[in-house]
Amino acid sequence: MDRCLWQAVILAPKTYWSPLTPPQFSRAGAAWFYQLRSRKRSPRPDDMVQRWLSRAAWRARYLNDPVATRTHLARAETDPTAGNVLGMPFVGVPVGSFQMGSNDGDKDEKPVHTVRITKPFWTGKYEVTQEEYEKLAGKNPSRLKGAGNPVEYVSWNGAVAFCKKLTERERSAGRLPAGYEYRLPTEAEWEYVARGGAKGREFTYSGSNDLDDVGWHSGNSGKKAHPVGAKRSNELGIHDMSGNVWEWHLDWYGKDTYSGGMRTDPRGPQSGLDRVYRGGSWFLGASFCRVAFRDGAVPSGSYRNLGFRVALGPSSNRWTDVPR
Repeated sequence: MDRCLWQAVILAPKTYWSPLTPPQFSRAGAAWFYQLRSRKRSPRPDDMVQRWLSRAAWRARYLNDPVATRTHLARAETDPTAGNVLGMPFVGVPVGSFQMGSNDGDKDEKPVHTVRITKPFWTGKYEVTQEEYEKLAGKNPSRLKGAGNPVEYVSWNGAVAFCKKLTERERSAGRLPAGYEYRLPTEAEWEYVARGGAKGREFTYSGSNDLDDVGWHSGNSGKKAHPVGAKRSNELGIHDMSGNVWEWHLDWYGKDTYSGGMRTDPRGPQSGLDRVYRGGSWFLGASFCRVAFRDGAVPSGSYRNLGFRVALGPSSNRWTDVPR
């Protein structure tokens, strides 16, 4: 049977149809550095790090202040996602590093390697719902209807078009900083968030080693998707990153993407046939809901258990390997 037809039936396991720190200062020295920087150096308009970090965030980063660490996101000087046209909730994700991949999983999850995320970004607290999608796109392609359910039967192309339209609306409203846009998350950004970011505790699934606590899968879903946010969140307060529906990513899919050691803000292959999707779904078992599991599908395809999540991050046209 033709591979695309297999995908149209269901996003099945890839076994059957693939390929588809800052400087260390003393407290006094750090205070002097901050005062000097505040007097002598104005932040560049497109320097999101300077715009986003509040004084509390700076103290959390340079002085290891535990109170500031807990509160710096809430006290950030700007939150460009606040008041967005959809009322879509987002969670701020600070920069950091993590171990990406799994040495116990499939070949395309190996080897485990260090990834550094050097620019802060925001990610949707939930998968895009059918109500949100219809409000912006003017239609609801989902088969399993429910305003609060994640939208599905959306192709990668359709998800990108949604993000571009949201970017246009928010930019015209003057809420977006220069150099940032709404888009799909990169594969590295998504796994960093799924693993709980800097708060991650190395769970098998996003937020727990017990999938029933955090996700809908074939063993508990009743063969259908469920309203977003019904299960417990992960360490960052983000829901449904394991199970419910698969999620499209910005990157091209590649089997050997992880070779080459440590990466900084990786973007995947420069070209390919498939776009990455991850996270598992209500239709399949627990092994596909692991935070390390990855696969790809043709960008023009749409499927009954594949949706997406929106991120606000550095514009993808800053990287020449991502087609526009």
